[in-house]
Amino acid sequence: MPALAPTPASPAPATQGRPPDPLVPGGRVDALTGLRFLAALAVFAHHFTGLGGPDSGVARVPAFFPYTTMGVHGVGFFFVLSGFLLAWGYRPGTSARLFYWRRAGRIWPAHLAAGLLALVLLFWWGGRATDTFSVLASLLLVQTWFPGVTPTLPGNSVAWTLSVELFFYALFPLLVRGALALRTRTLLAVSGASLAVMAAVNLWLLTHLSGAATEWVMRHPLARLPEFGLGLVAALALRRGARPAARAWPV
Repeated sequence: MPALAPTPASPAPATQGRPPDPLVPGGRVDALTGLRFLAALAVFAHHFTGLGGPDSGVARVPAFFPYTTMGVHGVGFFFVLSGFLLAWGYRPGTSARLFYWRRAGRIWPAHLAAGLLALVLLFWWGGRATDTFSVLASLLLVQTWFPGVTPTLPGNSVAWTLSVELFFYALFPLLVRGALALRTRTLLAVSGASLAVMAAVNLWLLTHLSGAATEWVMRHPLARLPEFGLGLVAALALRRGARPAARAWPV
């Protein structure tokens, strides 16, 4: 029986040995679904705080109370998640114009419908006085830029987060392209420094400014930008092959 000739080894792919391409679009991240649910529950429960009085509101129900205190952190989590998902799914060659068009299609129709409905219910049927500037700022999602508007939150009150997100969307094409030009360690260092500055500023605000001024600054888009940047940096680091070290926990 003749000896079989050895099968020639298949040539190695041209990309073998290279670092992963950071521009390859990321896929679905199912592991985030549970975290999104918990964060959404925390924000939802937080909005029931004080209903029926400080001690008898819906928020004091034992099943909900732990989440009401985490509501503000849930909002921060969604800002981080927004930066992560946008950077994770970023496709090379996508124009800024197309990105803006898609973002506008996801935000504006539902926001305008909810905002107009809120105006009808809160101002017309509720008999509240209307402030034209505040209403327009809310509908245009620029209310977080004006200190006289944000504390009152006219119209659809929770839309302040969309105002912050709109600023993030405006910067994203520039941020992601600039971030891709930097090394991962540099990105992590910049992100960490930004978060440290954010924490220091928040601490100073809580100890030196009035409640209304603190509320405005802590909802300002620039003040929340480090959270969005953290998510963006984390996504790019993962796309480049960075992974947290796995540790074995004793049972």
